Amino acid sequence: MSAIDAITVAARLREALDAITHDQPTFLITEYGKAFSGNGFGNKMRQWCNDAD
Repeated sequence: MSAIDAITVAARLREALDAITHDQPTFLITEYGKAFSGNGFGNKMRQWCNDAD
């Protein structure tokens, strides 16, 4: 058994992962449907963290 086989995935996460199409090289996209840049993703992550406070 490989390490990846040992991971349990919650049903809602499995549904979301299964819905990802594989016709694009990325699945983390902006609200505009484009791939995040490195800085753009960092900025968005900061916003999400601030919003979670």
